[in-house]
Amino acid sequence: MYLCKDIEESCYIDDSNPRIMLLQRKLPSQFQFRTYPGVYAKRIVVPYGVTQIGVGCFEDWKCAEEVLIPCTVKKILTYAFRGCSSLKSISIPDSVEYIGDYAFEDCTSLKDIRLSNNLKDIGNSAFTNTAIEFLELPKSYKVFEPETLYDMNNLKYLVCRSEESYYHCLHYCKNIEKIRFDGMQCMTDRSLLLSSKVKEIVFTGDIKEFNATFLDIPYHGDLRVLIPRGTRIVNSRGLNWYKLIEYDP
Repeated sequence: MYLCKDIEESCYIDDSNPRIMLLQRKLPSQFQFRTYPGVYAKRIVVPYGVTQIGVGCFEDWKCAEEVLIPCTVKKILTYAFRGCSSLKSISIPDSVEYIGDYAFEDCTSLKDIRLSNNLKDIGNSAFTNTAIEFLELPKSYKVFEPETLYDMNNLKYLVCRSEESYYHCLHYCKNIEKIRFDGMQCMTDRSLLLSSKVKEIVFTGDIKEFNATFLDIPYHGDLRVLIPRGTRIVNSRGLNWYKLIEYDP
């Protein structure tokens, strides 16, 4: 049994059944110190009552395949799970409102992630160098940092439910192929900067106005843009840059 040196009497690894369990005894409400790397730990269980997972708390726990986070956690801070290279999937509970910079960086096996429906902010490079192919950003998400999605090179399909209309951070998703915007009211001029591999952008919901010059570059290859039929179109000169398709909702 190995006792973590920074979360005293709150954490142990059982060699006979390698996993990490966090005990209720002397439980801190905030994990604010870095724990000793769990060489054998395959399971991280954050106990009920914890409100935030602190800076670098589980950084480089390379054997951890599963992380369970309770609905009391509100913040996942910088470097919290960086380098957990065996982690394949994770569900962020709806209590979480903030994910810090580099929180899941270098989680190279992480392919499936479900974000909190109340998430308001994601720090820079939070998911850099992961295997995530599909990402859905909730309506509550308001703050788009320039490098929020930096080097998410495996991301292929992005769904944005936010009404935010400034997405230059998507430029760093070099292999993204499809984007769907749900509920966006209006796209502003030159608000979207993309890689040339994007093939389709779909707008759904009640769009009040579609700005045809929403792309920040004038030519974008074989790009198809789909909008609900009857949407008001402004700056129609931008229609020369891609193929616009109107569909029946």
